[in-house]
Amino acid sequence: MTQSVVEKPKVDMPPPVLTVDEDPINGKHYLAIQDHTGDTKIMWSKDNDDEVEVARNTFRDMKKKGYQAFKVVGKKGDPGEQMNEFDPDAERIIFVKQAAPG
Repeated sequence: MTQSVVEKPKVDMPPPVLTVDEDPINGKHYLAIQDHTGDTKIMWSKDNDDEVEVARNTFRDMKKKGYQAFKVVGKKGDPGEQMNEFDPDAERIIFVKQAAPG
């Protein structure tokens, strides 16, 4: 009598958790927009003029919509310096909706 060998299915390991200081994709910088749709990321390489222009235009559009931009600092992703102009050298930028006075 022959026994059949049953292979266990391979279990994919979850991707490692990245901190905001770690680069998610090959040297790309990103800006994150937190709004009612969730968290959207716009990524760019500072050596790619087209990507920088998309990020710059997105930055301007979000500022016009009343969002505040902050450079992200530290491994916890703490908001750092507030930004009024796009800086293609900033590694991480986060946008948050400015609270309405009330």
